[in-house]
Amino acid sequence: MPLSRLIHRPATCMARRTRIWNRSFGEYSSGPLRELSGENLGAYAGSAIWTVGDVDDYRHFLPRVLELAIQGEPSMGFDANVIAAKLERTSWRDWPLEEQQAVEVLFQVAWRKAMTMHPDEGNAVPWLEGIVLAGMDVAAALAAWRDSPYPEAMLHCADLITGNIKTLDRGT
Repeated sequence: MPLSRLIHRPATCMARRTRIWNRSFGEYSSGPLRELSGENLGAYAGSAIWTVGDVDDYRHFLPRVLELAIQGEPSMGFDANVIAAKLERTSWRDWPLEEQQAVEVLFQVAWRKAMTMHPDEGNAVPWLEGIVLAGMDVAAALAAWRDSPYPEAMLHCADLITGNIKTLDRGT
C-alpha cells in the first residue's frame, strides 16, 4: 500500500515558533514505525506540523498515526479531524495520486467501521469531520451513513446533532 511506504527516515525534527521540543527526535525515528506506541508518538502527533516537524516528517509518521487513530488511541494527534486539518496544512492534494487515494480509502473505511460501534465504544463523528475538512467525498460518506444497516449509525447521527446543539447553545 503506498501510504505505508516510508517517505524517508528523518534525522532531525525542527521545532518552530516559541515551543521548545525537549524530547529527542531520534527516539521516534530510530525504530520501525509499527513499534511506536500511542504513548510514545502522541506528543509528536499532537504537535506535528503546527509546531514540530515539516511535511516530510509528517508523511513519514502518517501511516502509524492513522493506524493508531483507527485503534482509538486517546491523544489529540490521533483524532481524525485533527489529522485531516494537518493534511490540509501539508497540501496533501499535491502528493502522488496513489497516496491521496490511500488516505481517502482509509478515512472512508474508518468512518464506516466506526458507525458499526456504539458511540460509547468509538466516535464516528470525527471521521466524518475529517472527511469534510480534508475535502474528501462527503456524499459517499453520507450515503454510507444513510444506507447503514447498523442501528449504531443512527446513534452517531443523534450524537452529532446533540453535540452541535450543545455547541450552538454555548455560542461557540
